[in-house]
Amino acid sequence: MTVRGIPVIYYGDEQYLAYYDDGHNTPPENINSDNDDPYNRPGMTSWSRNTPAFNIIRVLADLRQRSKAVAAGSYNPVYADNDVLVFERRSENEIVLVAVNRGAAATISLGSGLDLPPGTYRGLLANASEVNQGNSLTVAPGSAVLVLGPLSALVVESKG
Repeated sequence: MTVRGIPVIYYGDEQYLAYYDDGHNTPPENINSDNDDPYNRPGMTSWSRNTPAFNIIRVLADLRQRSKAVAAGSYNPVYADNDVLVFERRSENEIVLVAVNRGAAATISLGSGLDLPPGTYRGLLANASEVNQGNSLTVAPGSAVLVLGPLSALVVESKG
């Protein structure tokens, strides 16, 4: 939702309906049956606007609609390792910083390369899902420290 191109979100993704045979590691509360078909959705026994996936998609869709940086801005890599990817999208004076963590909790020093105003940022996804609540970015003159929980993301928007 924050990179170039058209996002691919299938009906039911926001409800965790696709099972995709993950070795039965998906928590039961995140699927509606043990063997959901990602195309016909036979497991759909309910529909809610309160799932974390629904909230994340809603927040990022709103950002994508209003943000020139996300819609058509430049893509600038900031940091990457085996589990964490951090990048900026920029357009004129607007910056959207995206950090995604697919591994264990991480605290990362980003140095002084960020143009965000000094302060501590919780990000747009903090209230969208529990796993993103503890994430933060602290920017001070000459330094920036990113704190990410396991399997989480942080999205920060700045307009100048």
